[in-house]
Amino acid sequence: IYAEIDYAFNEEWNMQFGLRAQDQERDSSSISIYRIPGDPLFGPYSYPEPVGTESSDFENASFRLGVTWRPNENSMYYLTQSSAARAPILVSAADEAVLAGLGLSNLAGGDESKLNNTEVGAKWTLLDGTMQLELVYAHARWSEVPLRSQIANSAPPTTLSIGGTDATIGSLEVNAVWAPTDNVSFTYAASHIDAEVKSIPGPGEVENWPAAIYVGGDLFNYSPMTHSVSMDFSQDLANGWEGFGSIAYVHRDRPDGFDAVFDSTAYIPAREAYQNLGVTFGATKEALTLSLGIDNATNYDGMYMPRSSNMINGFIMAPRTVHFQVRYDGM
Repeated sequence: IYAEIDYAFNEEWNMQFGLRAQDQERDSSSISIYRIPGDPLFGPYSYPEPVGTESSDFENASFRLGVTWRPNENSMYYLTQSSAARAPILVSAADEAVLAGLGLSNLAGGDESKLNNTEVGAKWTLLDGTMQLELVYAHARWSEVPLRSQIANSAPPTTLSIGGTDATIGSLEVNAVWAPTDNVSFTYAASHIDAEVKSIPGPGEVENWPAAIYVGGDLFNYSPMTHSVSMDFSQDLANGWEGFGSIAYVHRDRPDGFDAVFDSTAYIPAREAYQNLGVTFGATKEALTLSLGIDNATNYDGMYMPRSSNMINGFIMAPRTVHFQVRYDGM
């Protein structure tokens, strides 16, 4: 349930207040067997996990508070403070019993993951109304980041997502749209993300804690820099036809990640940066539309996920794909 109030003090100043209440009831039943090739069923690394049924009830109230200033018709500035929360990950009854026996029931409880976000931004209209420019900086404080690790001294080995990790994330974003004519527009968007781990679970609570995650270090699996450039256009053609098209290119720096199970001692860089080029051309006349689209027009086949970049059969982009579509809408 969500509600928001927007109150205008005058033509320049507005204030917004929003409140969201959520109530989740979850039931989960599972059975699984962890089997390592060549290892007996009962170990030392393979073992069956008993059937488990877990239930949970999660309630949370989050808010958004903002203020907006419009000094003139060509500029707007805003400041927003907001919060959000996510239900904790369910823990099986078997894992709860293991944790209780080790005196680590605090890990089984699993506090909800919370995010407090401060955002400041500005929007301007420039060049006699032909350009829209937006600049935003957001600073987030993320508590109880769920990270998967192994519990100390448990038999069989108990691995689950554990809270206790806090981090901050800073994001700087820019977006510019320039329409020099009514028939063509250019868009440029970019973002820079930086993260820092502020705390991790205390010593002795878990073994094989991912060594890549440490106080003062980075988080994982995000691209520090992203660029996007696109162009959209339309043009009147002969005999009542109208042509249209768009070209969009995206480039993301390669992210660093780690593997919580096989190699958690250091960050694993992706082999290559992510990039994608999409092209669409078409024409329309009354109820008929013809369009030709090309996804991954450069046929980029790089491995851009950290873990899969170092595996045979790792995750790669879909190959170049061409679509031709004919649409008739007589309504």
